[in-house]
Amino acid sequence: MSNEIKEKIKERYGNIALVGNSDSCCMPAFSSSNCCSNSNKDIIDDISLLSSAKSIGYDTKELESIPSSSVLGVGCGNPIKFAHIKEGDTVVDFGSGAGIDVFLAANIVKQRGKVIGIDMTDKMLQKARDNAQKYGYKNVEFRHGDIENKVPVEDNTVNVVTSNCVINLTSNKNNAFKQIYRILKPQVGKMVISDLVTDKEIAANSIDAESWCRCIDGALTKDNYIKSMREAGFKNIEILDEKPYLDLEKQEGQNKEEDNGRRKITSLTIKAIKE
Repeated sequence: MSNEIKEKIKERYGNIALVGNSDSCCMPAFSSSNCCSNSNKDIIDDISLLSSAKSIGYDTKELESIPSSSVLGVGCGNPIKFAHIKEGDTVVDFGSGAGIDVFLAANIVKQRGKVIGIDMTDKMLQKARDNAQKYGYKNVEFRHGDIENKVPVEDNTVNVVTSNCVINLTSNKNNAFKQIYRILKPQVGKMVISDLVTDKEIAANSIDAESWCRCIDGALTKDNYIKSMREAGFKNIEILDEKPYLDLEKQEGQNKEEDNGRRKITSLTIKAIKE
């Protein structure tokens, strides 16, 4: 990923940490061609973050058991639902944000387990750490790290890695998956992630930085996404959930032959086990 886009991601999600997610329009409830137009902003502002989280698979009662300020409405699925985390597990969440999945996992692993959140945005990390301290979570830790590089977790030590609509923000998916593979325990370690894929990838000269930050222009096709996982070492790959997310009309200035008028964005939840 270019440094320019990475800095824009930090800026965007740092701002969400401070003032909320009222300007984030590309939510699953809006599969319209005008996803990111101003005409939808008033409608989106009226949607509660809790309802947004529920629409992508979270359970209301479970969300009520964690800090409400950790729910920012920036995911595209619920990997915790499919991860089958057990008491005593060590769990790492890539791109942990304000901590929604970390806190949900912490309630499952209890005091015998540990959950580590990895994020590169300082303001998100501070928000998550404040949540952990305020609500007395002793079994969680939030660490600064870039998931495309060597994350601050030891090799072969983790039972479960989760991630929610974050790996598509990277420019080198292979590196991110290699980091997951590195830290998972052999034979038993598993990855369960939710992410977005597309039916048509964007050419490098057509990428829009803002759309990349909204998890759109960095999306791979499903085949290429799974290929990246295989190239990182994963072999046992299973799609657990798949549903439409957005249907985008071509943007002004894009090559008509390239996008054929529309792009479909799909939400996937995928499981893979480290051999």
